[in-house]
Amino acid sequence: MAFQPLERKFLPQRALDVTPEQNYWNSFELKSSKTHFGQVKCVDISPTAPHWIAVTAYDRVVIYEDYGFESITLESKLQDGYNCTRWRSDGKLLVTGANHPDVKVWDTRGTINRKLKGHKAPIHEVSFLPNKVQVFSASDDMNAKTWDIATGDCLATLQGHKDYVRSGGPHPSHSHLIATGSYDKCVCLWDTRTEGTRCVAKFPHQASVEAVSWHPVGSLLAVAAGNSIFVWDTIAGRSQKLEDAPTASIFDGWENAQKPLFSCCNHQKAIASLTYDENGSSLLTGGLDTFVKVFNTTNYSVVHTLPYPAPVQSIALSPNSRLLVVGMTDGKAAINVRYLGVKREVAKNELDIYDAPGGYLYEPPPKHQWRRRAIETEPTENDIRIEEIHRARLEPYDMKLRKFQYQKALDVALKAVQESPPQLLEENRLTVISLMEELFRRNGLRIALHRRNEEQLLGVLNFVDSVLLDSRFCSLMTTVLELIMHIYSGVVKLSPRVEAVMHACLAKVQSQVDSMREMAVVEGMLDCLIQANQIQREHREALRTSAPIEGKATLA
Repeated sequence: MAFQPLERKFLPQRALDVTPEQNYWNSFELKSSKTHFGQVKCVDISPTAPHWIAVTAYDRVVIYEDYGFESITLESKLQDGYNCTRWRSDGKLLVTGANHPDVKVWDTRGTINRKLKGHKAPIHEVSFLPNKVQVFSASDDMNAKTWDIATGDCLATLQGHKDYVRSGGPHPSHSHLIATGSYDKCVCLWDTRTEGTRCVAKFPHQASVEAVSWHPVGSLLAVAAGNSIFVWDTIAGRSQKLEDAPTASIFDGWENAQKPLFSCCNHQKAIASLTYDENGSSLLTGGLDTFVKVFNTTNYSVVHTLPYPAPVQSIALSPNSRLLVVGMTDGKAAINVRYLGVKREVAKNELDIYDAPGGYLYEPPPKHQWRRRAIETEPTENDIRIEEIHRARLEPYDMKLRKFQYQKALDVALKAVQESPPQLLEENRLTVISLMEELFRRNGLRIALHRRNEEQLLGVLNFVDSVLLDSRFCSLMTTVLELIMHIYSGVVKLSPRVEAVMHACLAKVQSQVDSMREMAVVEGMLDCLIQANQIQREHREALRTSAPIEGKATLA
Protein backbone atom coordinates (compact mmCIF):
# COMPACT_ATOMS: atom_id res chain seq x y z
CA MET A 1 0.00 0.00 0.00
CA ALA A 2 1.36 3.43 -0.99
CA PHE A 3 2.31 5.91 1.69
CA GLN A 4 -0.49 8.29 2.59
CA PRO A 5 0.70 11.86 3.25
CA LEU A 6 -0.27 13.51 6.49
CA GLU A 7 -3.77 14.91 6.36
CA ARG A 8 -3.49 18.35 7.87
CA LYS A 9 -6.17 19.70 10.17
CA PHE A 10 -8.24 22.61 8.88
CA LEU A 11 -10.30 24.64 11.28
CA PRO A 12 -13.68 26.03 10.21
CA GLN A 13 -13.40 29.54 8.85
CA ARG A 14 -15.63 32.32 10.09
CA ALA A 15 -17.88 33.55 7.33
CA LEU A 16 -17.09 37.16 6.49
CA ASP A 17 -19.95 39.18 5.10
CA VAL A 18 -17.88 41.04 2.52
CA THR A 19 -20.05 42.67 -0.12
CA PRO A 20 -18.99 43.27 -3.75
CA GLU A 21 -18.92 47.01 -3.03
CA GLN A 22 -16.45 46.49 -0.19
CA ASN A 23 -14.24 44.33 -2.40
CA TYR A 24 -14.35 47.05 -5.06
CA TRP A 25 -13.32 49.92 -2.76
CA ASN A 26 -10.78 47.76 -0.92
CA SER A 27 -9.02 47.22 -4.27
CA PHE A 28 -7.74 50.83 -4.10
CA GLU A 29 -4.08 50.78 -3.04
CA LEU A 30 -2.20 53.71 -1.56
CA LYS A 31 0.23 54.63 -4.32
CA SER A 32 1.83 57.74 -2.88
CA SER A 33 1.48 60.43 -0.24
CA LYS A 34 3.16 63.82 -0.10
CA THR A 35 3.15 66.42 2.63
CA HIS A 36 2.53 70.06 1.72
CA PHE A 37 3.01 73.22 3.71
CA GLY A 38 -0.41 73.98 5.16
CA GLN A 39 -3.64 72.05 4.88
CA VAL A 40 -4.77 70.69 1.51
CA LYS A 41 -7.89 72.72 0.82
CA CYS A 42 -8.75 71.29 -2.57
CA VAL A 43 -7.78 68.41 -4.86
CA ASP A 44 -9.01 67.95 -8.42
CA ILE A 45 -8.29 65.45 -11.20
CA SER A 46 -8.15 66.28 -14.88
CA PRO A 47 -11.14 64.66 -16.67
CA THR A 48 -8.94 63.61 -19.61
CA ALA A 49 -5.99 61.23 -19.72
CA PRO A 50 -3.40 61.12 -18.23
CA HIS A 51 -5.53 62.55 -15.37
CA TRP A 52 -3.13 65.06 -13.88
CA ILE A 53 -3.75 66.05 -10.28
CA ALA A 54 -4.04 69.61 -8.98
CA VAL A 55 -3.39 69.97 -5.25
CA THR A 56 -4.20 73.29 -3.57
CA ALA A 57 -2.29 73.85 -0.34
CA TYR A 58 -1.81 77.22 1.36
CA ASP A 59 0.13 79.57 -0.94
CA ARG A 60 0.60 77.34 -3.98
CA VAL A 61 -1.09 74.99 -6.40
CA VAL A 62 0.99 72.00 -7.42
CA ILE A 63 0.17 69.97 -10.51
CA TYR A 64 1.42 66.41 -10.43
CA GLU A 65 2.20 64.78 -13.71
CA ASP A 66 1.43 61.23 -12.76
CA TYR A 67 0.48 59.00 -9.89
CA GLY A 68 4.04 59.06 -8.55
CA PHE A 69 3.79 62.70 -7.43
CA GLU A 70 6.25 64.16 -9.96
CA SER A 71 5.64 67.91 -9.95
CA ILE A 72 5.82 69.67 -13.30
CA THR A 73 4.11 72.96 -12.43
CA LEU A 74 4.45 75.09 -9.32
CA GLU A 75 2.42 78.27 -9.33
CA SER A 76 3.93 81.48 -8.08
CA LYS A 77 3.46 82.02 -4.39
CA LEU A 78 0.63 84.20 -3.22
CA GLN A 79 0.78 85.76 0.21
CA ASP A 80 -2.93 85.36 0.92
CA GLY A 81 -3.09 81.69 -0.11
CA TYR A 82 -5.15 79.67 -2.60
CA ASN A 83 -8.49 78.08 -1.73
CA CYS A 84 -9.69 76.14 -4.77
CA THR A 85 -8.50 74.85 -8.15
CA ARG A 86 -10.59 73.19 -10.84
CA TRP A 87 -9.81 71.63 -14.23
CA ARG A 88 -11.72 72.30 -17.41
CA SER A 89 -13.36 69.27 -18.99
CA ASP A 90 -10.70 69.06 -21.74
CA GLY A 91 -7.82 69.25 -19.22
CA LYS A 92 -6.16 72.23 -20.93
CA LEU A 93 -7.04 75.03 -18.51
CA LEU A 94 -7.39 75.53 -14.76
CA VAL A 95 -9.20 78.15 -12.73
CA THR A 96 -8.15 79.15 -9.21
CA GLY A 97 -9.76 81.06 -6.37
CA ALA A 98 -7.76 82.55 -3.50
CA ASN A 99 -8.03 84.87 -0.54
CA HIS A 100 -7.34 87.60 -3.05
CA PRO A 101 -10.62 88.66 -4.80
CA ASP A 102 -9.38 87.83 -8.33
CA VAL A 103 -10.23 84.70 -10.31
CA LYS A 104 -7.32 83.42 -12.40
CA VAL A 105 -7.40 81.15 -15.44
CA TRP A 106 -4.18 79.17 -16.07
CA ASP A 107 -2.82 76.78 -18.65
CA THR A 108 -0.85 73.64 -17.78
CA ARG A 109 2.47 75.46 -18.27
CA GLY A 110 1.72 77.79 -15.37
CA THR A 111 0.89 80.85 -17.45
CA ILE A 112 -1.95 83.13 -16.40
CA ASN A 113 -4.30 83.52 -19.38
CA ARG A 114 -6.95 85.67 -17.74
CA LYS A 115 -7.66 87.58 -14.53
CA LEU A 116 -11.33 88.04 -13.69
CA LYS A 117 -11.88 90.99 -11.36
CA GLY A 118 -15.15 91.89 -9.67
CA HIS A 119 -15.38 90.20 -6.28
CA LYS A 120 -14.65 92.10 -3.09
CA ALA A 121 -13.73 89.24 -0.75
CA PRO A 122 -11.87 85.88 -0.79
CA ILE A 123 -13.06 83.26 -3.28
CA HIS A 124 -13.60 79.72 -1.99
CA GLU A 125 -15.23 77.95 -4.96
CA VAL A 126 -14.57 78.12 -8.71
CA SER A 127 -15.38 75.90 -11.67
CA PHE A 128 -15.80 75.89 -15.44
CA LEU A 129 -19.27 75.74 -16.92
CA PRO A 130 -20.09 72.84 -19.27
CA ASN A 131 -19.85 75.13 -22.32
CA LYS A 132 -16.07 75.51 -21.56
CA VAL A 133 -16.08 79.27 -22.27
CA GLN A 134 -17.51 80.50 -18.97
CA VAL A 135 -16.38 80.34 -15.33
CA PHE A 136 -18.33 80.23 -12.06
CA SER A 137 -17.01 81.68 -8.80
CA ALA A 138 -18.39 81.98 -5.23
CA SER A 139 -17.04 84.50 -2.74
CA ASP A 140 -17.21 85.66 0.85
CA ASP A 141 -18.85 88.88 -0.38
CA MET A 142 -22.11 86.82 -0.30
CA ASN A 143 -22.29 86.78 -4.11
CA ALA A 144 -21.56 84.31 -6.88
CA LYS A 145 -20.67 85.30 -10.44
CA THR A 146 -20.34 83.84 -13.92
CA TRP A 147 -17.60 85.10 -16.24
CA ASP A 148 -16.77 85.01 -19.92
CA ILE A 149 -13.21 83.76 -20.43
CA ALA A 150 -12.69 85.41 -23.81
CA THR A 151 -13.58 88.95 -22.73
CA GLY A 152 -13.12 88.72 -18.96
CA ASP A 153 -16.53 90.32 -18.40
CA CYS A 154 -18.94 89.36 -15.63
CA LEU A 155 -22.02 87.83 -17.25
CA ALA A 156 -24.22 87.47 -14.17
CA THR A 157 -24.11 88.23 -10.45
CA LEU A 158 -26.05 85.86 -8.21
CA GLN A 159 -27.24 87.91 -5.22
CA GLY A 160 -29.50 86.64 -2.48
CA HIS A 161 -27.41 84.94 0.20
CA LYS A 162 -26.96 86.56 3.61
CA ASP A 163 -23.61 85.03 4.51
CA TYR A 164 -20.42 83.64 2.95
CA VAL A 165 -20.94 81.57 -0.21
CA ARG A 166 -18.47 78.71 0.23
CA SER A 167 -19.73 76.07 -2.23
CA GLY A 168 -21.58 75.70 -5.50
CA GLY A 169 -21.31 74.67 -9.11
CA PRO A 170 -23.12 74.43 -12.46
CA HIS A 171 -25.28 71.54 -13.59
CA PRO A 172 -23.13 69.00 -15.48
CA SER A 173 -25.32 69.29 -18.59
CA HIS A 174 -26.93 72.75 -18.41
CA SER A 175 -24.65 75.79 -18.14
CA HIS A 176 -27.54 78.07 -17.20
CA LEU A 177 -28.47 76.08 -14.05
CA ILE A 178 -26.26 76.82 -11.02
CA ALA A 179 -26.50 75.80 -7.34
CA THR A 180 -24.83 77.73 -4.51
CA GLY A 181 -24.43 76.84 -0.83
CA SER A 182 -23.85 79.39 1.89
CA TYR A 183 -23.22 79.75 5.59
CA ASP A 184 -26.74 81.24 5.85
CA LYS A 185 -27.88 77.56 5.92
CA CYS A 186 -29.52 77.74 2.49
CA VAL A 187 -28.88 76.32 -0.95
CA CYS A 188 -30.09 78.48 -3.81
CA LEU A 189 -30.81 77.33 -7.34
CA TRP A 190 -30.23 79.93 -10.07
CA ASP A 191 -31.27 80.13 -13.72
CA THR A 192 -29.06 82.59 -15.58
CA ARG A 193 -31.59 82.79 -18.43
CA THR A 194 -34.15 84.53 -16.25
CA GLU A 195 -34.34 88.29 -16.15
CA GLY A 196 -32.23 89.67 -13.33
CA THR A 197 -30.81 86.19 -12.59
CA ARG A 198 -33.05 85.52 -9.67
CA CYS A 199 -33.13 82.56 -7.31
CA VAL A 200 -35.67 80.10 -8.67
CA ALA A 201 -35.57 77.69 -5.70
CA LYS A 202 -34.25 77.71 -2.17
CA PHE A 203 -33.52 74.67 0.02
CA PRO A 204 -33.18 75.44 3.76
CA HIS A 205 -31.01 73.48 6.19
CA GLN A 206 -30.22 73.55 9.89
CA ALA A 207 -26.44 74.03 9.55
CA SER A 208 -23.99 75.89 7.36
CA VAL A 209 -23.61 74.40 3.89
CA GLU A 210 -20.05 73.22 3.31
CA ALA A 211 -20.30 71.44 -0.05
CA VAL A 212 -22.72 70.66 -2.88
CA SER A 213 -22.46 68.19 -5.76
CA TRP A 214 -24.70 67.56 -8.74
CA HIS A 215 -25.67 64.04 -9.78
CA PRO A 216 -23.87 63.49 -13.11
CA VAL A 217 -26.88 62.14 -15.03
CA GLY A 218 -29.91 63.54 -13.21
CA SER A 219 -31.51 66.45 -11.41
CA LEU A 220 -30.48 65.40 -7.89
CA LEU A 221 -28.34 67.71 -5.78
CA ALA A 222 -26.32 66.39 -2.83
CA VAL A 223 -25.68 68.88 -0.02
CA ALA A 224 -23.32 68.62 2.98
CA ALA A 225 -24.58 70.70 5.92
CA GLY A 226 -22.82 70.10 9.22
CA ASN A 227 -22.33 66.37 9.64
CA SER A 228 -25.45 65.51 7.60
CA ILE A 229 -26.09 64.78 3.93
CA PHE A 230 -29.22 65.89 2.10
CA VAL A 231 -30.29 64.88 -1.40
CA TRP A 232 -32.73 67.23 -3.13
CA ASP A 233 -34.81 66.80 -6.27
CA THR A 234 -34.38 70.11 -8.07
CA ILE A 235 -37.16 69.42 -10.60
CA ALA A 236 -40.01 67.79 -8.67
CA GLY A 237 -40.19 70.58 -6.09
CA ARG A 238 -42.35 68.56 -3.74
CA SER A 239 -41.94 66.25 -0.79
CA GLN A 240 -40.74 62.78 -1.82
CA LYS A 241 -38.95 59.90 -0.17
CA LEU A 242 -36.74 57.17 -1.58
CA GLU A 243 -37.68 53.58 -0.92
CA ASP A 244 -36.02 52.13 2.19
CA ALA A 245 -34.66 55.57 3.15
CA PRO A 246 -35.44 57.11 6.56
CA THR A 247 -37.67 60.18 6.75
CA ALA A 248 -35.93 63.52 7.38
CA SER A 249 -37.74 64.30 10.61
CA ILE A 250 -35.98 67.63 11.21
CA PHE A 251 -38.13 69.13 8.44
CA ASP A 252 -41.47 67.90 9.81
CA GLY A 253 -42.17 71.08 11.80
CA TRP A 254 -41.44 73.49 8.95
CA GLU A 255 -44.46 74.96 7.24
CA ASN A 256 -44.50 75.39 3.44
CA ALA A 257 -40.98 73.97 3.21
CA GLN A 258 -39.70 71.36 0.81
CA LYS A 259 -38.34 68.12 2.12
CA PRO A 260 -35.27 66.34 0.73
CA LEU A 261 -35.50 62.99 -0.96
CA PHE A 262 -33.06 61.64 1.58
CA SER A 263 -31.09 62.77 4.62
CA CYS A 264 -28.66 60.97 6.89
CA CYS A 265 -26.07 61.66 9.56
CA ASN A 266 -23.29 59.05 9.31
CA HIS A 267 -20.32 61.28 10.14
CA GLN A 268 -19.36 62.33 13.65
CA LYS A 269 -18.01 65.72 12.55
CA ALA A 270 -18.65 68.17 9.73
CA ILE A 271 -18.54 66.97 6.13
CA ALA A 272 -16.04 69.04 4.15
CA SER A 273 -16.34 67.52 0.68
CA LEU A 274 -18.53 65.20 -1.38
CA THR A 275 -18.54 63.93 -4.95
CA TYR A 276 -20.34 61.43 -7.18
CA ASP A 277 -18.61 58.86 -9.33
CA GLU A 278 -18.87 59.07 -13.12
CA ASN A 279 -22.16 57.18 -13.53
CA GLY A 280 -23.70 58.41 -10.29
CA SER A 281 -23.96 54.98 -8.65
CA SER A 282 -21.89 56.01 -5.62
CA LEU A 283 -21.58 59.14 -3.51
CA LEU A 284 -18.31 59.74 -1.64
CA THR A 285 -18.14 62.03 1.40
CA GLY A 286 -15.09 63.20 3.32
CA GLY A 287 -15.45 64.45 6.89
CA LEU A 288 -13.39 65.99 9.63
CA ASP A 289 -13.83 62.72 11.56
CA THR A 290 -11.01 61.29 9.32
CA PHE A 291 -13.33 59.03 7.33
CA VAL A 292 -14.34 58.82 3.68
CA LYS A 293 -17.71 57.09 3.38
CA VAL A 294 -19.19 55.57 0.23
CA PHE A 295 -22.98 55.65 -0.25
CA ASN A 296 -24.97 53.56 -2.67
CA THR A 297 -27.26 55.98 -4.52
CA THR A 298 -30.02 53.38 -4.85
CA ASN A 299 -31.09 53.90 -1.24
CA TYR A 300 -28.16 56.02 0.03
CA SER A 301 -26.92 53.44 2.48
CA VAL A 302 -23.26 53.29 3.55
CA VAL A 303 -21.54 50.44 1.70
CA HIS A 304 -17.93 51.13 2.70
CA THR A 305 -15.77 53.33 4.94
CA LEU A 306 -12.17 54.36 4.25
CA PRO A 307 -10.17 55.58 7.30
CA TYR A 308 -7.41 58.19 7.04
CA PRO A 309 -4.85 59.48 9.57
CA ALA A 310 -6.12 63.10 9.61
CA PRO A 311 -9.36 65.05 9.02
CA VAL A 312 -10.39 64.94 5.37
CA GLN A 313 -10.69 68.33 3.69
CA SER A 314 -11.21 67.41 0.04
CA ILE A 315 -11.72 64.32 -2.14
CA ALA A 316 -11.62 63.72 -5.90
CA LEU A 317 -12.38 60.64 -8.02
CA SER A 318 -11.17 60.25 -11.60
CA PRO A 319 -13.75 59.70 -14.36
CA ASN A 320 -12.58 56.13 -14.89
CA SER A 321 -12.92 55.45 -11.12
CA ARG A 322 -9.36 54.18 -10.90
CA LEU A 323 -7.83 57.09 -9.02
CA LEU A 324 -8.98 58.44 -5.65
CA VAL A 325 -7.19 61.49 -4.20
CA VAL A 326 -7.80 62.62 -0.62
CA GLY A 327 -6.53 65.91 0.82
CA MET A 328 -6.17 66.25 4.59
CA THR A 329 -5.78 69.07 7.06
CA ASP A 330 -2.27 67.97 8.08
CA GLY A 331 -1.00 68.85 4.58
CA LYS A 332 -0.96 65.32 3.18
CA ALA A 333 -2.51 64.32 -0.14
CA ALA A 334 -3.07 60.56 -0.45
CA ILE A 335 -3.32 58.97 -3.90
CA ASN A 336 -5.13 55.64 -4.09
CA VAL A 337 -4.99 53.62 -7.31
CA ARG A 338 -7.15 50.69 -8.37
CA TYR A 339 -5.03 48.49 -10.63
CA LEU A 340 -6.41 46.30 -13.39
CA GLY A 341 -4.35 43.51 -14.87
CA VAL A 342 -0.62 42.95 -14.58
CA LYS A 343 1.68 45.82 -13.61
CA ARG A 344 5.10 46.47 -15.13
CA GLU A 345 7.53 49.36 -14.95
CA VAL A 346 7.63 51.66 -17.98
CA ALA A 347 9.55 54.69 -19.11
CA LYS A 348 8.34 58.13 -18.20
CA ASN A 349 7.70 59.14 -21.82
CA GLU A 350 5.19 56.29 -22.27
CA LEU A 351 2.77 57.79 -19.73
CA ASP A 352 1.39 60.28 -22.26
CA ILE A 353 0.33 57.45 -24.59
CA TYR A 354 -1.45 55.11 -22.22
CA ASP A 355 -4.11 55.79 -19.63
CA ALA A 356 -2.47 53.97 -16.77
CA PRO A 357 -1.52 54.61 -13.14
CA GLY A 358 1.78 56.51 -13.23
CA GLY A 359 4.83 54.34 -13.58
CA TYR A 360 2.81 51.29 -14.58
CA LEU A 361 1.18 49.99 -17.73
CA TYR A 362 -1.00 46.99 -18.26
CA GLU A 363 0.82 44.05 -19.81
CA PRO A 364 -0.45 43.50 -23.38
CA PRO A 365 -0.92 39.98 -24.71
CA PRO A 366 2.30 38.43 -26.09
CA LYS A 367 2.96 39.39 -29.71
CA HIS A 368 4.86 36.25 -30.69
CA GLN A 369 2.12 33.71 -30.26
CA TRP A 370 3.86 31.37 -32.74
CA ARG A 371 6.47 30.54 -30.10
CA ARG A 372 3.82 28.88 -27.99
CA ARG A 373 2.24 26.81 -30.77
CA ALA A 374 4.11 23.66 -29.76
CA ILE A 375 2.82 24.04 -26.20
CA GLU A 376 -0.78 24.95 -26.95
CA THR A 377 -1.40 22.67 -29.96
CA GLU A 378 -4.13 20.11 -29.25
CA PRO A 379 -3.57 16.45 -30.28
CA THR A 380 -5.56 14.94 -33.13
CA GLU A 381 -7.42 11.63 -33.26
CA ASN A 382 -4.49 9.76 -34.90
CA ASP A 383 -1.86 10.93 -32.40
CA ILE A 384 -0.54 8.50 -29.80
CA ARG A 385 -0.92 9.99 -26.35
CA ILE A 386 1.65 9.24 -23.68
CA GLU A 387 0.33 10.10 -20.26
CA GLU A 388 2.75 11.95 -18.04
CA ILE A 389 3.30 10.45 -14.64
CA HIS A 390 2.82 13.06 -11.95
CA ARG A 391 4.59 12.11 -8.77
CA ALA A 392 3.12 13.36 -5.55
CA ARG A 393 5.43 15.85 -3.89
CA LEU A 394 5.84 15.08 -0.22
CA GLU A 395 6.44 17.67 2.46
CA PRO A 396 9.68 17.36 4.47
CA TYR A 397 7.87 16.01 7.53
CA ASP A 398 6.04 13.46 5.33
CA MET A 399 9.37 12.23 3.98
CA LYS A 400 10.61 11.65 7.53
CA LEU A 401 7.32 10.10 8.55
CA ARG A 402 7.51 7.73 5.60
CA LYS A 403 10.87 6.47 6.89
CA PHE A 404 9.47 6.12 10.44
CA GLN A 405 11.80 8.87 11.67
CA TYR A 406 9.25 10.28 14.09
CA GLN A 407 11.61 12.51 16.05
CA LYS A 408 13.01 14.16 12.91
CA ALA A 409 9.51 14.61 11.46
CA LEU A 410 8.41 16.47 14.61
CA ASP A 411 11.59 18.60 14.56
CA VAL A 412 11.03 19.61 10.93
CA ALA A 413 7.43 20.66 11.64
CA LEU A 414 8.44 22.62 14.76
CA LYS A 415 11.23 24.38 12.83
CA ALA A 416 8.67 25.51 10.23
CA VAL A 417 6.61 27.08 13.04
CA GLN A 418 9.62 28.90 14.47
CA GLU A 419 10.66 30.32 11.06
CA SER A 420 7.22 30.98 9.59
CA PRO A 421 5.99 34.54 8.86
CA PRO A 422 2.93 35.78 10.77
CA GLN A 423 0.50 35.01 7.93
CA LEU A 424 1.55 31.33 7.88
CA LEU A 425 1.95 30.82 11.63
CA GLU A 426 -1.56 29.43 12.22
CA GLU A 427 -1.29 27.04 9.28
CA ASN A 428 2.06 25.65 10.44
CA ARG A 429 0.75 25.24 13.98
CA LEU A 430 -2.11 23.14 12.67
CA THR A 431 0.42 21.03 10.77
CA VAL A 432 2.32 20.27 14.03
CA ILE A 433 -0.93 19.42 15.82
CA SER A 434 -1.99 17.12 12.96
CA LEU A 435 1.43 15.44 13.10
CA MET A 436 1.15 14.91 16.87
CA GLU A 437 -2.28 13.34 16.44
CA GLU A 438 -0.89 11.02 13.74
CA LEU A 439 2.04 10.04 15.96
CA PHE A 440 -0.35 9.38 18.85
CA ARG A 441 -2.45 7.15 16.57
CA ARG A 442 0.68 5.23 15.55
CA ASN A 443 1.86 4.95 19.18
CA GLY A 444 4.94 6.90 18.10
CA LEU A 445 4.51 10.04 20.16
CA ARG A 446 6.70 8.68 22.97
CA ILE A 447 9.38 7.82 20.40
CA ALA A 448 9.25 11.35 18.96
CA LEU A 449 9.66 12.90 22.43
CA HIS A 450 12.36 10.50 23.67
CA ARG A 451 16.15 11.23 23.80
CA ARG A 452 16.02 14.98 23.25
CA ASN A 453 18.65 17.50 24.30
CA GLU A 454 17.83 20.75 26.04
CA GLU A 455 17.22 22.83 22.89
CA GLN A 456 15.05 20.19 21.24
CA LEU A 457 12.99 19.73 24.39
CA LEU A 458 12.57 23.49 24.75
CA GLY A 459 11.20 23.65 21.20
CA VAL A 460 8.47 21.14 22.05
CA LEU A 461 7.67 22.76 25.39
CA ASN A 462 7.46 26.25 23.89
CA PHE A 463 5.01 25.01 21.29
CA VAL A 464 2.90 23.27 23.95
CA ASP A 465 2.96 26.45 26.03
CA SER A 466 1.77 28.57 23.06
CA VAL A 467 -1.35 26.48 22.32
CA LEU A 468 -2.12 25.01 25.73
CA LEU A 469 -4.88 27.53 26.51
CA ASP A 470 -6.69 26.81 23.23
CA SER A 471 -9.64 24.67 24.24
CA ARG A 472 -9.62 22.91 20.84
CA PHE A 473 -6.17 21.39 21.47
CA CYS A 474 -5.96 21.36 25.26
CA SER A 475 -6.55 17.60 25.54
CA LEU A 476 -3.77 16.72 23.09
CA MET A 477 -1.31 19.18 24.63
CA THR A 478 -2.03 17.82 28.09
CA THR A 479 -1.20 14.32 26.83
CA VAL A 480 2.09 15.56 25.33
CA LEU A 481 2.98 17.38 28.56
CA GLU A 482 2.21 14.27 30.60
CA LEU A 483 4.53 12.16 28.41
CA ILE A 484 7.34 14.73 28.74
CA MET A 485 7.01 14.74 32.53
CA HIS A 486 7.05 10.94 32.62
CA ILE A 487 10.17 10.73 30.39
CA TYR A 488 12.21 13.65 31.79
CA SER A 489 10.99 13.82 35.40
CA GLY A 490 14.44 12.93 36.74
CA VAL A 491 16.42 15.50 34.74
CA VAL A 492 14.08 18.52 34.57
CA LYS A 493 15.80 20.28 37.47
CA LEU A 494 19.16 20.07 35.71
CA SER A 495 18.07 22.76 33.27
CA PRO A 496 16.62 26.02 34.71
CA ARG A 497 15.18 26.98 31.31
CA VAL A 498 13.31 23.71 30.91
CA GLU A 499 12.10 23.90 34.50
CA ALA A 500 10.79 27.45 34.00
CA VAL A 501 8.83 26.52 30.87
CA MET A 502 7.52 23.39 32.60
CA HIS A 503 6.25 25.45 35.55
CA ALA A 504 4.58 27.89 33.13
CA CYS A 505 2.81 24.99 31.39
CA LEU A 506 1.68 23.51 34.70
CA ALA A 507 0.31 26.91 35.77
CA LYS A 508 -1.72 27.10 32.59
CA VAL A 509 -3.03 23.58 33.14
CA GLN A 510 -4.09 24.56 36.64
CA SER A 511 -5.85 27.66 35.30
CA GLN A 512 -7.67 25.47 32.77
CA VAL A 513 -8.75 23.14 35.57
CA ASP A 514 -10.00 26.08 37.67
CA SER A 515 -11.91 27.45 34.66
CA MET A 516 -13.55 24.07 34.06
CA ARG A 517 -14.60 23.88 37.71
CA GLU A 518 -16.13 27.33 37.53
CA MET A 519 -17.92 26.40 34.32
CA ALA A 520 -19.20 23.23 35.98
CA VAL A 521 -20.65 25.36 38.79
CA VAL A 522 -22.26 27.71 36.27
CA GLU A 523 -23.59 24.73 34.33
CA GLY A 524 -25.18 23.36 37.51
CA MET A 525 -26.82 26.70 38.27
CA LEU A 526 -28.15 26.94 34.70
CA ASP A 527 -29.51 23.39 34.93
CA CYS A 528 -31.40 24.34 38.11
CA LEU A 529 -32.88 27.42 36.44
CA ILE A 530 -33.84 25.49 33.32
CA GLN A 531 -35.38 22.70 35.39
CA ALA A 532 -37.35 25.18 37.53
CA ASN A 533 -38.57 26.93 34.41
CA GLN A 534 -39.63 23.61 32.92
CA ILE A 535 -41.58 22.69 36.07
CA GLN A 536 -43.37 26.06 36.08
CA ARG A 537 -44.23 25.68 32.40
CA GLU A 538 -45.67 22.20 33.00
CA HIS A 539 -47.63 23.49 35.99
CA ARG A 540 -49.12 26.37 33.96
CA GLU A 541 -49.99 23.97 31.16
CA ALA A 542 -51.75 21.66 33.63
CA LEU A 543 -53.78 24.57 35.05
CA ARG A 544 -54.71 25.74 31.56
CA THR A 545 -56.03 22.32 30.56
CA SER A 546 -57.99 21.78 33.80
CA ALA A 547 -59.67 25.22 33.94
CA PRO A 548 -62.48 24.52 31.42
CA ILE A 549 -63.48 21.31 33.20
CA GLU A 550 -63.80 23.03 36.58
CA GLY A 551 -65.82 25.87 35.06
CA LYS A 552 -68.21 23.46 33.46
CA ALA A 553 -68.69 21.59 36.73
CA THR A 554 -69.49 24.83 38.57
CA LEU A 555 -72.20 25.77 36.08
CA ALA A 556 -73.79 22.40 36.51
